[in-house]
Amino acid sequence: AAEAAAAEAEARLSARNDALAKAEAMEAENAQLVERLMQMKMAEVEKMNEINDLYEDLQRQKKSAELRAMASDLSAASAASMTSIAHAVGAAGGSFGGGAYFPARKRHAIRANAGGTHRVAFTPGGDVLATAGDDKIVALWDAGSGAATGPERLTGSTGALLDVDFS
Repeated sequence: AAEAAAAEAEARLSARNDALAKAEAMEAENAQLVERLMQMKMAEVEKMNEINDLYEDLQRQKKSAELRAMASDLSAASAASMTSIAHAVGAAGGSFGGGAYFPARKRHAIRANAGGTHRVAFTPGGDVLATAGDDKIVALWDAGSGAATGPERLTGSTGALLDVDFS
């Protein structure tokens, strides 16, 4: 009976050791699976980040193209408006500052207002140009040379300036 009890105890001990070994193997396999899953998820995250970056880049390109198209349309409309005004003034025999109302070619390129210039106006004599724009500043320029003149910058507006005129 003692031998049978010893054999049964040894069989149970052996079964316990086998179960522990099997549990350790399963834990190791589980850890490997978790690691592989994490690697797959990280690869997916990297791909999604690339896709998001591409989408944002496409959105920026689209917005840039739309802004260029709008600027082109505004430029064409402005040119057409200026041409019609020049023809109307020319037909009426008008002059401005001792010469033609609009010159045939550009004389000066003035970077007047940060963020964009909304309106320009000449003094009645045509010797000073005023510009108004997004930077809340009225700038004064010598129409002959394109150089800043007078007090140069008139400030104090609380918002973008949409119009300027001399009285």
